[in-house]
Amino acid sequence: MDVLVALAGVLLALISQKPLHRIEEGSVGVYWRGGRLLNMTSAPGYHLQWPILTKHANVQGRIRRRLVHLVLTFLRFEKLWIEDVTYHEINVLCSKYTLHQVYISHFDQLDELLQARMSALLAQWAPGLEIMSIRFTKPDLPTAIRESYELVDEEKIKLLVGVMPRSYDFPID
Repeated sequence: MDVLVALAGVLLALISQKPLHRIEEGSVGVYWRGGRLLNMTSAPGYHLQWPILTKHANVQGRIRRRLVHLVLTFLRFEKLWIEDVTYHEINVLCSKYTLHQVYISHFDQLDELLQARMSALLAQWAPGLEIMSIRFTKPDLPTAIRESYELVDEEKIKLLVGVMPRSYDFPID
């Protein structure tokens, strides 16, 4: 008798959980079992489910059409990550050297120095951007400074000519 009462209790519990459920028109039924969303869905109408274990919900599934206009967007990174960074790094490099070093003695190394500094900076702040090459042109010096450099070069040449040994003198017969 106790078995029948237990069986009747289980049957009553299953019936009270409504194994039969209805999915409304314009909706889709989705199911959860044990808290996990199942891959199955159901169309509108009446359906059966495992009581206690499975839960269901009506999800409105009407198709809506919207016209989206094509909007072209461009990334404008060249000003921020190339021009501004280049000016800043040139200022940093040139502030470390004298005018003579920038214009004459270290000019051939400035390309590599700037490329290394900018590559390191871009690798940290803008990954994916890559510096392929950098080429410096000689800066335009004001005329007064240029003329003083030319005078210094002339004086250097005169000193070198005066110090050079006269080994090239051959006696003429």
